[in-house]
Amino acid sequence: MFCQKKFLLSFFILLTALTIVGCKEDINSSNISEKDVIGTWVLTKIIASYPSGQKELTPQEENLSMTIILNSDKTFQQNQNSKGQVTNNSGTWSLANGEITVISTSGTYTLLCRLYGNILQIASTLLDPASGNMLPITLEFTKQ
Repeated sequence: MFCQKKFLLSFFILLTALTIVGCKEDINSSNISEKDVIGTWVLTKIIASYPSGQKELTPQEENLSMTIILNSDKTFQQNQNSKGQVTNNSGTWSLANGEITVISTSGTYTLLCRLYGNILQIASTLLDPASGNMLPITLEFTKQ
């Protein structure tokens, strides 16, 4: 069961990275300025909340690396390596009321985020196939 959850978590992280899915409600948006988010962000922690409790994972535990670069010209690049499968994504971004909206070939998505110094948290949900419930997940990035 744990292995299945770990596989699902890996799959979800890959899906999130490719499509940049919407965020969960309990990360309240803060007063983030565009200047605050410009730069290179590296995934450093994955926080998953299961009915049995919260689990923190490192990207290394999931055999995953992800970098997002938010440029001052409102473009972004995202690079990911998940278990040896490299994917890249790019497009444009904007920021309003603590929400980052990204537009790429995979669609338009709005991310509710929170910034703590050099830590950017992006929250979303994961469908647990065992229960059919949506489970909260937070991706934590550190500014380089």
